[in-house]
Amino acid sequence: MCGRFTLTQRELGGIPVELSLLLSPEFQNSFSPQYNVAPTDAHWIIFQEEEQNRLEPAIWGLVPSWSENAEKFFINARAETAMEKPTFRKAFREGRCLVPVDGFYEWAGPKGRKQPVWFHLPQREAFLFAGLFERDPEDPHIRRFTILTTQADEAVRPIHHRMPVMLSLNEARRWITPHRHVSDLRELHQLVQRPTKMPISFEYVSKRVNDSSVNDDRLISSIVPS
Repeated sequence: MCGRFTLTQRELGGIPVELSLLLSPEFQNSFSPQYNVAPTDAHWIIFQEEEQNRLEPAIWGLVPSWSENAEKFFINARAETAMEKPTFRKAFREGRCLVPVDGFYEWAGPKGRKQPVWFHLPQREAFLFAGLFERDPEDPHIRRFTILTTQADEAVRPIHHRMPVMLSLNEARRWITPHRHVSDLRELHQLVQRPTKMPISFEYVSKRVNDSSVNDDRLISSIVPS
């Protein structure tokens, strides 16, 4: 699963150029490094609308459009079942998105002594999760998203058996291109189940990560696990 992530970069590297992404003044004016993004927090997602790749704010925690309980939200969706599961089927068909990040947390160790672990790329550059989004059933001006997860690769598996789906830029372009034909959707379904080809590094980091209100660069300082 994925229960916390980071976007500590002040720049998104080559992502805007590679995805022909226009950065809105809202993003440029309000963006600040995030060291501890938690469920129900506002973040940014990338999706295609009217043939333009857009970067827009959204709330982490998808509520299906048919739901009558806005308090029941989903922060993760299993890539293996998202295409067919009623909870995510509409979003898989019409609301595929990307979530820009530069790392994610998992926890290692026995219950009561778990230590946060920060996973990231070797140069700590920004990359993209595969996600799904829908409009909030109670307020259509608000978008809400979930992050797809898949089986962990060899770097993550010793800590957790699941991990977020990480997409290359080529895969990201395919993921957000509108497709509704079943054959195309099946191809995308296979895409998000493939093992990541990205090299993943990690460090044990501060237990202050456990407090979702804490958001500073000391959270990702490498430490010796207790």
